[in-house]
Amino acid sequence: MGDDTIVALSSGANRAAIAVLRVSGNRARFVADTILEKPLVHRRAQRSVLRDPVTGARIDECVAVLFAGPHSATGEDVLELHVHGSPAVITAVLALLPTLANGIRLAEPGEFTRRSLFNGKLDLLQVEALGELLAAETDAQLHQAQRQLSGELGRIARRWADQLVLARSWLEAELDFSDEGDVDTGAAGRARQGILVLREEVGAILAGEGHGRRIREGFSVVIAGRPNAGKSSLLNALVKRDVAIVSDQPGTTRDIIETPVSLGGWPVVYVDSAGIQETSDLIEREGVRRALARVQDADLVISVFSHDIPELAVLTEGQFGMVRVYSKADLGGSGQPGVVQVSSLTGEGLDLLKREIIQRLGASGPAEASLVSRERQRRCLGEMLDSLDRALLAALPELAAEDLRGASAALSRLVGQTDLDTVLDRLFEGFCIGK
Repeated sequence: MGDDTIVALSSGANRAAIAVLRVSGNRARFVADTILEKPLVHRRAQRSVLRDPVTGARIDECVAVLFAGPHSATGEDVLELHVHGSPAVITAVLALLPTLANGIRLAEPGEFTRRSLFNGKLDLLQVEALGELLAAETDAQLHQAQRQLSGELGRIARRWADQLVLARSWLEAELDFSDEGDVDTGAAGRARQGILVLREEVGAILAGEGHGRRIREGFSVVIAGRPNAGKSSLLNALVKRDVAIVSDQPGTTRDIIETPVSLGGWPVVYVDSAGIQETSDLIEREGVRRALARVQDADLVISVFSHDIPELAVLTEGQFGMVRVYSKADLGGSGQPGVVQVSSLTGEGLDLLKREIIQRLGASGPAEASLVSRERQRRCLGEMLDSLDRALLAALPELAAEDLRGASAALSRLVGQTDLDTVLDRLFEGFCIGK
């Protein structure tokens, strides 16, 4: 990680009552001694005047806390400065600190968290969860990120690693000492039983990946139907703002319009699409193709029709079904069973439609937040599962042992013990500087 001491604003950049700046590295104590009037004690908040050591100019009065390494968030000495949150104060402190000594510099995105990882304060799974927590916008996303950040999957992974080592030791002991009479001949059987139990646990966690990914990215709810069925008006009514152009002219919507919302604590992405019909217009035809493609990939489809626009028979259900919506209830009811009647003009039926969507999505996966929500995690667990399956089918103990080594390698990649730099470079692109 180098010997540099890094500095960053860790709170928001907007004007606020308090701003928090963090300093991490072996010069954090030097920074505190140089700019503060009072000495600091580990983990004790201290009120002090903050001055420019060269000019003696008073910059601010702050609350400072020193966290001595390794008992800190990064495992290094960490200084927190709680200053007044005016842009002038923040700018002055950030400009001052790198000038105090060589080796003190502004942090790069995610660098504090990177140091926490390399110093054993977090594992890679927790680092990814921290990214989820910073991006959480709904209750479901927050609950899932907090569960992942607790380190539960990392603890499970360490137990799996021990189980793999034990199973391999049983197989290799039988290979090495099978010609000796005092060796337990049931070792291979115990290894197989251990693999079966491990496979079941890995499969159970992997099964929740789809649900976890949807909570992270949002459930795709596609609004589909013929031109002028009221799709764009319905989208605007659902999100309570004009995100789609509404016109009596058919074919107004030609591209995909995505609008993320929080619906009952669930992350939902409403997708408005082009009206589906046969057309000779090349641009409109492309819009129809995209609309049908999104319907195919949808978690939930809202099929929209009205008294003058018949329902499309070609729509396929989403992963979790379809909600049929009669969109112009203010002009008269549909008279059809199982149809949600809505008026985008008066708001009639909108709350009922939202409850129906929540019910469908709430029934779409386990109530408990998933431990797996990223493609990288899914891929590592999938490779581990494949290796365990091959080990169970292996004709010879030595082949099974080799497959177990493959499972161990996939597990190492999951927790970040291999291929770490490549994963981190991509991950930290989305982190703020102060993290």
